[in-house]
Amino acid sequence: MTTRPHLTRGSALLVLLTFLSQPLIFAQGTAFTYQGRLASGADAANGSFDLTFALFNASNGVGQVGGTLTNLATPVSNGLFTVALDFGSEFTGAARWLEIGVRSNGAGAFIILAPRQALTPTPYAVHAGTAGVANGVAAASIVEGQGLNIGLSNSLSGPYSTIAGGSSNTASGGYAAIAGGFGNSASSNSASVGGGSFNVASGDHATVAGGEGNVAAGTRAFVGGGAFNAALSDYDVVVGGISNSVSGDPSFIGGGTGNQIGGLLGTLTNAGPWNAWIAGGWYNKVFANFSGIGGGRQNLIHSNATDSFIGGGFFNTIQTNASWSLISGGVANGIRTNARYSSIGGGLGNFVEGNAWYSIIGGGVNNVINQNSTNAIIGGGWGNVIHSNSVFATLGGGGFNVISTNAYGSVIGGGITNTIGAGARNTVIGGGRENTIEFGATNAAIAGGSNNRIERESLGATVGGGEFNIIRSNSVNATIAGGGRHIIQSFNAGATIAGGLGNGVQESAFGAAIGGGSVNFILTGASYSAIGGGYSNLVQTFSPYGTVGGGQGNVISSNAPFATIPGGYRALATNHAQLAYSAGTFADPGDAQYSLYVLRGQTSVASNTNFLYLDGAAAEIALPASRACAFTLRIVGLTSGFKCFVYHLRGGANGAGLGSEDDWVALTATPEKYLNQFIPTADPVVSASGGKLRVQVSGDGLSDIRWSATVETTEVAY
Repeated sequence: MTTRPHLTRGSALLVLLTFLSQPLIFAQGTAFTYQGRLASGADAANGSFDLTFALFNASNGVGQVGGTLTNLATPVSNGLFTVALDFGSEFTGAARWLEIGVRSNGAGAFIILAPRQALTPTPYAVHAGTAGVANGVAAASIVEGQGLNIGLSNSLSGPYSTIAGGSSNTASGGYAAIAGGFGNSASSNSASVGGGSFNVASGDHATVAGGEGNVAAGTRAFVGGGAFNAALSDYDVVVGGISNSVSGDPSFIGGGTGNQIGGLLGTLTNAGPWNAWIAGGWYNKVFANFSGIGGGRQNLIHSNATDSFIGGGFFNTIQTNASWSLISGGVANGIRTNARYSSIGGGLGNFVEGNAWYSIIGGGVNNVINQNSTNAIIGGGWGNVIHSNSVFATLGGGGFNVISTNAYGSVIGGGITNTIGAGARNTVIGGGRENTIEFGATNAAIAGGSNNRIERESLGATVGGGEFNIIRSNSVNATIAGGGRHIIQSFNAGATIAGGLGNGVQESAFGAAIGGGSVNFILTGASYSAIGGGYSNLVQTFSPYGTVGGGQGNVISSNAPFATIPGGYRALATNHAQLAYSAGTFADPGDAQYSLYVLRGQTSVASNTNFLYLDGAAAEIALPASRACAFTLRIVGLTSGFKCFVYHLRGGANGAGLGSEDDWVALTATPEKYLNQFIPTADPVVSASGGKLRVQVSGDGLSDIRWSATVETTEVAY
């Protein structure tokens, strides 16, 4: 049994869309597209079929209009087919029905499908129902000044005005135009509304392209679309969005919601800014000339902040008179009043306070540059603060670092909880943790480390790093290069500790130096003394210019200036300019050691006899009462005429309490003599007085003579 194919009804919607897609700028054609569905029994047909199409003025019977169209070998896929039909100019407004015939490709007679299919009104666009009326209007009947009003319940009162369609629209301005829509108004000269609803163009040459509830009130103002937008001043533009308002001259809002240029801010009415703009975002506001907001939400530029910009973010603010300022983005950042030329890159809760001109915060969280700190910089980090009047101060980053008031030119590179005190100008903390430069320590520096401190008025002081190092107050140009737990006490100008652990310089030992090691100390008044390193070496009070090269447990006693211990273990220097060395002890420092002294003095014709002293004036060699020694004494004299005499003596001394202190010196019976180029009036006299070794020389009675002597001792104590 052969199943008869049948045709389902075509899609009127696709016919309409295809027909209306014809370009309007060209002459209108008469062809249109028809799409149908062909079934074979219960299944969709596939293959090639011949189709006929005839146009009728009735749903059945006679009344064919025009000829019959035949489409051979029409492809059908899954039951669908599409054909182009052209009956000529048969669509004049009367009803039309389409009759379709079908057969297999080239086989048999056509089967006429019933019923005929009523055509939708879409094809009648070929010949508009009112075109005949328009065609019948003579040119002479068009009156000058007459407007065009098409649509329903529209009101046209302006000369030469136009309403092209829609309903309840009002064109009351001269040359005003409304293309369509509902409830729109064009009330000023040459104002126009493209469409939409309840839009108002009330400024001369103002335009609202579409949308709902938009207002273009300024001369040549423009609203592109959206809803409830307002362009209130001359040349203002709102492209779209919702509830945006522009009152500038001219100014621009691209889109977004609730954005505002000019108008009310709180209870204050702001004059419309010139050339302000907001690209988009949510509830952003600009009240300054030539200023703009790129996007974000609830960002604000106050009045007189000319040429300022907020890129985006949330709740950022540039306040009044902060002209030429910038906030790139972030959240709740602010540039305060009169902080001109300042910028915040981003982050959260960062602020440049009033009058801090040219200041910069790169980003981070809760960083602040306070009032009048012009040209200050915070790179980023968290909770960093530059206080007021710290001009040219810089804080690179880190957390909770502070540059205090009037510390202009100061720098904290980073780290955490580092502090530069008030008035500490041109100071530097490179980084680290909990480092401090106190009040008035101008030009001081801490490179890094932890818990290092330079106290007040220590101008030019430096801590290179390490931890828990301290330079006390008024230690100008003092230095701790590194290491840990060192201390330079107050009033130690130029004192230095290069490194190590736990070394110290006490008060008023200015110029003292410790190279390294551990637990080495230079005490009060031992100015310009030095300990090279080692462990537990000591220069005691008022022994300036003393030197301990290193070793362990070596001691320069109090009031022993210029004393030297090159190193070793537990040597003791007790005299002026003494050189002491020990390789070890029985029990106490210096109880088994070698020492060297240099004495000097002069004789003359007028004063032929004199004593030789360690300092050339009064200092003598003192031997402790508990000590015995063997010594070698060498003496040389040189006249102004370059004649020389040399003595060499050897002896011993016992200060251990076995006899009177004046009897403790024993010498060789006769001194050795060399060169003999002049004849002294007496040989040298070596004696003891008050526990001190005394060396007396005599000249020749004819010449001025300079004398020098060395005393080498080998010492032991019990």
